[in-house]
Amino acid sequence: STLQRRESSRQTKVPSRLEDGDPQAQIDRLMEKCSEILRELQNKDSYKFFLEPVDPVALNLPTYFDIIDEPMDLGTIQKKMNAKEVHSPEEFSGLVRLVFENAIKFNTIPDSVVHLSARNLLGYFNQKYKAIQNALDAAKKNKKMTKAERLEMKRKEKEAAKKKLKEEKDLKRKSTGESGNEPKRARVEDLVASNRSVLDKITAAAQDPNATSQVSRTEFNLLLEMVQNIQEHIVAV
Repeated sequence: STLQRRESSRQTKVPSRLEDGDPQAQIDRLMEKCSEILRELQNKDSYKFFLEPVDPVALNLPTYFDIIDEPMDLGTIQKKMNAKEVHSPEEFSGLVRLVFENAIKFNTIPDSVVHLSARNLLGYFNQKYKAIQNALDAAKKNKKMTKAERLEMKRKEKEAAKKKLKEEKDLKRKSTGESGNEPKRARVEDLVASNRSVLDKITAAAQDPNATSQVSRTEFNLLLEMVQNIQEHIVAV
């Protein structure tokens, strides 16, 4: 038991720097370390709570599937690992954490045996997995880009540059167009005001009983309608 306690206090050893030339070899080595951690977790599950799928019928847990959306256990993970169905350390860690997080979620009483066991094993896993995570982070940081990745990065940079240039041109064109329309807008406003004044005078003349008319009422109405149409057209522009 002393040897087991001393062994559990150490993190899983992985190389601080992984091979640069073969990314798949890097993953394979880390997956071997993941298998070692899985075996340690299985050995440490002294109550055997997490070695097999939860059987809600046998354990009389009618609400289990109402609370737990994605059941998982260490035995199922072992089968997935043996069948090469777990493709990365990140996927492995997600499955392992799911086992213990499910147990903590369903067994909400903090001092219950299952809750305590799950929390202790989750802490142990996080400690052991830390070295693998550090190796993954270092590999990503030092990873050399492939030719395809470099070409894709350059393509995206060119697209971003073209998009930025187009936006700048559109903004400049819009700004120039608005400033060029100012004199035209001012002339239109002056014309609208002048026509409105003429309309007022024509209307006043038509209402003056003492005015001597040189045109018929029909002609006058047609003239008034024409001027009104011109005014409306100018305002619309």
